[in-house]
Amino acid sequence: MNITEELARRIEKNTEDLANKKILTNLLFEKENRHNILNKETEKLLMAKGLIDKATDFAREKGKNVLEESVSEILKLIFGDSYSIEIELKEKAGSPVANVYIKKNIGLNTEIINLDNEGGGLRDIVSLSFFIAISKLLSDNRAMILLDEPTPAVSESYSEKVAEAIKLLTKYLEKQSIVITHEREYLPNLIDNVYYIEQGKDGVSKAERL
Repeated sequence: MNITEELARRIEKNTEDLANKKILTNLLFEKENRHNILNKETEKLLMAKGLIDKATDFAREKGKNVLEESVSEILKLIFGDSYSIEIELKEKAGSPVANVYIKKNIGLNTEIINLDNEGGGLRDIVSLSFFIAISKLLSDNRAMILLDEPTPAVSESYSEKVAEAIKLLTKYLEKQSIVITHEREYLPNLIDNVYYIEQGKDGVSKAERL
C-alpha cells in the first residue's frame, strides 16, 4: 500500500469516527434532554402530590370537626350536656384510620368512656348518631333514611330520649324516614304512620296500620 492509499484510508476512518462521535453525542444529548424533562415532570408530580395531600388533610380535619360537633350535639340531646365525642385521626400502614372517644365531663374532670364497658346501648346510639350526622352532611341527597332496629341494646331509661332524638333529627333533615323496630312503647308514638307486620300461619306476612 502506497502513501496515498494509506492517507486516504486514514482520512476515511477519521471521517467515520467523527460521524460516529457525532451520532453518539446526539444520542447522549437526547438522553440528557429526556432525563431533564423527566426530572421536571417528577418535580411537578411531587408538587401536585404535596398539594393534594395538604388539601386532603385539610378536608379530613374539617370533616372530623364537623362530625365531632354534630355527633356531640346528638349525644347531648340524648344523654345531656356532659357528653361529647372526640375523633383522633392517624395513619396505619399508610392508610388513614380514626379512633373515636366518648368524653363525659364530671365537674372539672373528663372521663373517657369505653364503649365496650358502657351500658345503655351507648355503642348503638353513637353509631346511630354518626349515621344521622353523615346524613345531615349529605343533606343534598334526597334519598330516604332507613333505620333498621336503631336501638336494639338501648336501655329503657334512654329509649324515650333516643326515640325523640330520631324524630327531631329526621324532621330536621326533611327526609322521608322508615324505622323498623320491635320497640313498641316510644318509637311508634313519635312516627306519623305505624304498621304492625306479623307473619301468618300460612307464612305470608300481613301489615296492619295502627
